[in-house]
Amino acid sequence: MSLGPALGQNAFPLANNRLLRLFPLLVLFALLLGACEQVKEVVPDAIEPEPKLAAANFHLGTVTAVDPQNRPDSAQKANEEAAKVIALMNAFYSAAFLDPAKWDGGRHPDLAPLFTAEAQPGLAANLTGLAMSDLSDKIENVESGVQNVDRLTMFVDDDGSLPAGLASVSFEAVAEPADGGDEVTIRHAASYWLQREGDGYRISAFTADLKAGAE
Repeated sequence: MSLGPALGQNAFPLANNRLLRLFPLLVLFALLLGACEQVKEVVPDAIEPEPKLAAANFHLGTVTAVDPQNRPDSAQKANEEAAKVIALMNAFYSAAFLDPAKWDGGRHPDLAPLFTAEAQPGLAANLTGLAMSDLSDKIENVESGVQNVDRLTMFVDDDGSLPAGLASVSFEAVAEPADGGDEVTIRHAASYWLQREGDGYRISAFTADLKAGAE
């Protein structure tokens, strides 16, 4: 008796049975492979950077301490207090010129807390010379290349404290009109009298000159 033909006849059914048992696994593998390809397609190539904040960054020029008693540490104290004045100017020019989100239709509500109570009526009366104000609805974006506290004078009291100061400031920027016209150049020169309140300073008086126009 020969077993060859019998083995040959049973080989194909056995192979078919194995394929049938493996078929669900092959289908699952194909589905998983397709899902992986879809995931690859929706993953972004790169994460977009967050937009830059519109904030001022003032630079400090000359600092002078006026001390009738000529104490040796007055100059150092003046330089330490200068950091608070820079913070005040950064807050002022961010709200006044650089950050459209703080213009509020030209009302600039964030400016009032930077002034003493006595100086706030003067701020309201002279807002067009201190901020975007009437220009706010005509401008979309402002970029500044000049932000300087050119001269800062700090006045020293008899007890060694620094209750007041005078800051001379220059600011220049280029603005994009909302109607897509020519760029507008903004130049703002101002002097701010500073009064100590709490741990910082507020503006107690000012003179300002604002020029804005296409060049």
